[in-house]
Amino acid sequence: MVRLVKPFLISLLASLVLLAPGGAAMAHDELLSSDPEDGATVQKAPEELVLTFSGQIAQVGAQLQITDDAGTDVADGDPVVQGTDLTQPLTDIGSGDYEVVWRVTSSDGHPISGAFGFTVEAEPTEGETATDDATEQVTDGATEDAATQEATTEEATTGEATTEDSTDEVTEEATPQAADATADTTDDEGGMPAWVWLVIGVAVLALVALLARTWSRGRS
Repeated sequence: MVRLVKPFLISLLASLVLLAPGGAAMAHDELLSSDPEDGATVQKAPEELVLTFSGQIAQVGAQLQITDDAGTDVADGDPVVQGTDLTQPLTDIGSGDYEVVWRVTSSDGHPISGAFGFTVEAEPTEGETATDDATEQVTDGATEDAATQEATTEEATTGEATTEDSTDEVTEEATPQAADATADTTDDEGGMPAWVWLVIGVAVLALVALLARTWSRGRS
C-alpha cells in the first residue's frame, strides 16, 4: 500500500508544480533585447525595429505599434517573424521620442506583451539643410532691407532738417533786407528832402517881396 501511495504523491506534486503560476510563467517566452534598445538615443533614424525573444514565437498574432510624439504610427506594413526575431519595417522616422507596444504568441501558445521607448536625434537631411539655408538667406535679406530702409529714412529726415535750416537762414537774411526796403520806401513816400523845402521857402520870400514892392509903387 505504501509503495502505491508514494508514486501517486510524487505525480501529484509534479502536476502542482507545472500548473502553478510560477511554473507556467517560466514556460513562457520573454523579450531578451531590441534594436533600438529600450531607453536608447540613436543618432540615425532606424529603418526597422527588431525584437529578439527567448524562444520561437508564432507568426500568427504578432502585433507592433510604434508611435511618435504626435501619436502617428510609423510602422510600415506587417511585422515579420523569423525564429526568435520579430522585425517591423519603419517609415517617416525623424527626430523625436517613440513608444513601442508589442504583443506576440509565445512558443507555448500563450500571448505575451510589453512596451518600451527610444529616442531619435537624427541629423537633418540635405533637403532640410537646404531649406534652413534658404530661410537664413531670406532672413538675412529681410534684415539688410530693413537696415537699408532705416538708413534711407534717416538720410531723408536729415535732408528735411537741412532744408528747414536753410529755409530759416534765408528767411532770417531776407527779413532785414525787407525791413530796410520798407524803411526806404516810407522815407521816400512819407516826406520830401530838406532842399525842396528850402527852395519853396526862398520862392515864398521872393513872392512876398515882389508883392510888397508892387504895393509900394501903387501908393506912390
